[in-house]
Amino acid sequence: MNRKIVGALLAFMIVCTMLLVPQADAQKTVTIVDSLGNEVEIPYPVERVVNVNLFADEAIVALGGEDKLVGIDLIPLAEPEFYPTLQDKPSVGLHHFPSYEKIIDLEPDVVIAASDLMFLPGFKEKMEAAGIKVVYLNLWDPGTYDRDIKNLGIILGEEKRAKEYLKFVHSYVKMVEDRVKDIPSDERVGVYWEFHFPYMTMAKGSPIDKFIEMAGGRNVFAGTEGGEFQMPTIPGLPAGMEVSTGLPLRTVSQEAIVEANPQVIIGEFIPMSVMTKGIGKMIRGEPYQMPIGYTDKPDVNILKSSRDEIMNRSGSSAIDAVRNERVYIFPFSMLLTSTRWPVGLVYLGKCFYPDQFEDVDPDEFHAKWLKKWNGLEYKGVYVYP
Repeated sequence: MNRKIVGALLAFMIVCTMLLVPQADAQKTVTIVDSLGNEVEIPYPVERVVNVNLFADEAIVALGGEDKLVGIDLIPLAEPEFYPTLQDKPSVGLHHFPSYEKIIDLEPDVVIAASDLMFLPGFKEKMEAAGIKVVYLNLWDPGTYDRDIKNLGIILGEEKRAKEYLKFVHSYVKMVEDRVKDIPSDERVGVYWEFHFPYMTMAKGSPIDKFIEMAGGRNVFAGTEGGEFQMPTIPGLPAGMEVSTGLPLRTVSQEAIVEANPQVIIGEFIPMSVMTKGIGKMIRGEPYQMPIGYTDKPDVNILKSSRDEIMNRSGSSAIDAVRNERVYIFPFSMLLTSTRWPVGLVYLGKCFYPDQFEDVDPDEFHAKWLKKWNGLEYKGVYVYP
């Protein structure tokens, strides 16, 4: 055969092959919709992730995505017993006010931010200007939780693990909802939930309102009662730095609580003194272990003092929850307002309806969760009493 013809045929075959086979250096992408409804086109697979979302660290560990993390917020460093695999990760600061410069220097493909609690205005624009994709995830709101976990699975390349995780979550939620679904609305316990600061609560549509409803309770402040909550000064927050929550927070009065007469009071706190001490140590790079939550040496007195303060307020003795000793304190962001909220739902069901949950030990459910998704044995304190 003529050499020119052979050469032409070979050239034609090479061109066809190049057209049919994707180029090795072509960047594949995928588009996800985050918790704020933003369509975000991210590289797939993602190789480098920075997290500044208070709730995402735990979910990333549960899905087995630690290797993708190149930067974290400071919170895991305050819980070394709970986050042993994250202690060597570079920190970009607290989730309230991360260092934009540190994040950019780490050259992540994606930065995961919180969709409500304390995210910074202007953050998205500054990251995108540096070529970094920003994905907002909630990870503690039942309304967006499934989508958040699926998105996180895509980001981490752990879609199969995320699917298995959600199946496990749904089994916990269904167990609780099945036990309370037939309770008539007029017989459901009235619940006042005090969130993080004295007299701060959440109205209808909030994650906390959903928790109460899913566990068979009735949020006594589900309506618009009370004024807009004014966020107090956060220790270590730079002067002039704004903090936004995006949540239906409300301030209520002691008189309004007495009048509502809840049968159950849930307090969810980390005392400001504990926060201040912990934040100061973490900013200085000093070792610190939170004295509540997952620890060998939990300080129950921290939770007890919060309970005593609520029960000893003027007029509290007239409230059913106080008279019947049905005031329960949970540490903030360590169970209910966390990725583990399905476990918290089991505890709530027990608090609301001890008879319906007589055969349920929430600690056993918690231990099973910790073992399967965190590789940890159960310890610590998560509710008092």
